Amino acid sequence: MKSKIYVYLLALGGMAVLLAGCGSGGTTPEKTGHALTDSYYCIGCHQDSQNTKWATPGSGKSVVTEWMASVHNTNNAAGCKNCHGSDFDNPALHPNSCSKCHTMGGLVLNDASANPDSQGRCATCHAKVNPRPTLNDGFKPLTYSDPLIPAGSTTRYTHYSTGRHGNYVSKNYVNKCRTCHNPHDTSFGRNQRKQWAESGHGNTTAAFRRSTTDFKGRGSSLPQDQNFGPYCVVCHTSTGYINFVTSGFSDVNALPDFDGTQSNYPKYVFIRNQPDPYVYTDKSRETTNCDVCHIDSRNDGGKSSYSGSLRTVAAPAMWYTYSSHPAGTPLIRAKMRVQYDSLGKSNACVVCHAGREAGDIIKEADKQGLFDYTGTTSTTRPSGITPHDFTSGANLQGKSGFHFYTSMTKYTSDPAHKTRGFEISPNGACIGCHMTNSTPHLFQAVEWTNGNFLESILSVRSEAICNTCHSTNPRNASFMNAQRDRYRAAVAALKLMIPTLNNWNNFGTYIVPGSGGIHAGAYTMGTNFVYNIYIQDPAGYTHNATYTKQLIYDSIDWLNDGIMNFNGANATQVYTKVNSLTDSALLLSPSTGVFYGQGGILNGTPFTKQQVFEFLCKNPYSDVIANGRCDRW
Repeated sequence: MKSKIYVYLLALGGMAVLLAGCGSGGTTPEKTGHALTDSYYCIGCHQDSQNTKWATPGSGKSVVTEWMASVHNTNNAAGCKNCHGSDFDNPALHPNSCSKCHTMGGLVLNDASANPDSQGRCATCHAKVNPRPTLNDGFKPLTYSDPLIPAGSTTRYTHYSTGRHGNYVSKNYVNKCRTCHNPHDTSFGRNQRKQWAESGHGNTTAAFRRSTTDFKGRGSSLPQDQNFGPYCVVCHTSTGYINFVTSGFSDVNALPDFDGTQSNYPKYVFIRNQPDPYVYTDKSRETTNCDVCHIDSRNDGGKSSYSGSLRTVAAPAMWYTYSSHPAGTPLIRAKMRVQYDSLGKSNACVVCHAGREAGDIIKEADKQGLFDYTGTTSTTRPSGITPHDFTSGANLQGKSGFHFYTSMTKYTSDPAHKTRGFEISPNGACIGCHMTNSTPHLFQAVEWTNGNFLESILSVRSEAICNTCHSTNPRNASFMNAQRDRYRAAVAALKLMIPTLNNWNNFGTYIVPGSGGIHAGAYTMGTNFVYNIYIQDPAGYTHNATYTKQLIYDSIDWLNDGIMNFNGANATQVYTKVNSLTDSALLLSPSTGVFYGQGGILNGTPFTKQQVFEFLCKNPYSDVIANGRCDRW
C-alpha cells in the first residue's frame, strides 16, 4: 500500500508525506487543510488502477482516479473529508474503518457520509449568494440579457434563484446534485450539460418558463382518463413527468407546495386569463432535467442520473379529453384513448410530443353535442380545438390529425422514419435522428439561423444519419430549405382558406354522409386543427411527409365545397381551389402580424402556388399544369 500512495502523491505535486504501511500504526498528514494530503488515508483503500472496484456509473473509473483529475483536487478545493466527513476511523459508522487495523491520530468524529449530496454538503461551496461582484466563484457570468435576470448574474442564479425563470435546483432538486453532476469527476458530462442548457429542455429563460403560469400547480387529482382539467405538470416539470411515466400514465397530480398543498383540479378550477386560485409559496420552476431521460445504471432510484443510462418508458397510452360549454349546448365531456406504437427508448420523447389533443377528439365532442350550438357570433361559438405545440411524435406515427376519411387505410400511419428508426439507432427514431450528431443534447437534427426554427436552415446536424437512406438525394441545408419552403407554402395556403371568426358552420349544420353522424362543423374545425399541427411542427415535411400531405390535401378538398366527395375527379377541384389563391398572400404567419417568406426570411418573398402543388400533389408539377389536376397521395 505504501508504494501505491507514494506514486499518487509524488506524481501530482512532488510533496513528501510520511506514510505508514498497513498495521504500522497511525500517521499525520504533512499539510493540514490541503485537499490531497488530507485525502491520503482514503486513497490508500479506494484507489483501484484496474477500475474493477469503487467504479462510478457512466465513466466506469474509480472514484480516486476521477477525483485526482478533478478541480476538487487540482485546485485544492475539496478533499475526501470535505465532502464525506472525517469519521473514517469509527467502525460503527464506517464498516471498513481504518481503525480496524490502525489508529489515525485518535480522531473520533461523527460526520461520516456515504452520500454527502443528500446532506447538502455540495451547497456548502456551490450555493454562494448571488451576485458576488468582483468574485468569480467558478460561476461563469451569463452571456444573455433579460429584464427579469439581474445584471452580472452567474450560473448560480439559474441553479438556485427563485426568480421567474427555470431553476436547475428547484424545490424537488435540492440536495440532488448527482442528478446531473458526477461529484468525483466534475468534468464528466460537461459538454452534454452545456448543450442541454441551450436547448428548449434546459433553457431557463424560455418564454413558457417566464410566463405568469406556474405549471407545477397545473394538475389534477383525477387519473388522466377521468381528468377534464389541466395537466401541464406532466410535460412542463421534471417531477410531474417522472410521476406520470412511472405510474402507468395515470398520475397527473400537481406538485405540492412547501406546506404540502397541491393546486389540483377539480378542487381548484383554473379560468383562462384569470389569476390562479392558489398561489404557490414555492416560486422555483423546473426545467426538463437530466433524470427525465436518464436513470442511474445501478438502480439507486435515479439519484445518480449523470451515468447516462436511458430511462425505459412504455409505449404511451394517452387519453385526450375535451370540456366545453358553448352557448346553447349542454356541458360537453369528450374523451378518447390513443395507443402509440413503441419506439423503444424514444418512447420517452413521444410522451410530451404527442400533443395535448388528437384531431379526432373533435368528432367525439360533436357526438356530445358540440356542434348543436345556437350562437351567431364568434364569442358564442366554440373555440377551435387545437393540438398544442410540437406534436411531432404523434405526427410521426400518423395519429395526430383530424381524419376526414373514416378508414385509416387512407392514411400513412407507418412511415419509413418510424420503422427505419431502429435501423439508424437501437434507441428508436427520435433519438436516432435528433441525437446522433456532434451536439446531441441540443436535440436538433438541424441548425437554424439565430436558433429560430422559423428562420433558414444553416446546416443539417444529422446529415450523415439522413444520408444512410438518402444517399442519392443528400439531406443538406440547401435541399432541406427547398423542401421546407414547399411544405410551408401548403400550410400558408390552407390558412388562407379556413373560415374566420370560428365560423365552423359556414357549410351548414348537416350530417356529413358516410361520417357516422358527424356534423359539417366538425370537419371545418378539423381543417383548423390540421393547420395548427403544421404551423407548430417545423419538420412536418420530414417526420411523416405523406401523412402531412394527405391531411392538408383533405382539408383543402373539404374547404372547397363542404362536401365529403373524395374521389379521383375531385383532384381537379383541389387544383382549382389552390390556383385561385394569389401568390403575394402566401406567407407563413405563426402569430398576428408576423409573416415569414421563402428561406425563413421575415417579411421576405412570398411562397408560390407552384411550391404548393409541388408539395401537395402526387403527380408531377408539369402534369398538374397540363391537366389541371392535383392527385392525392
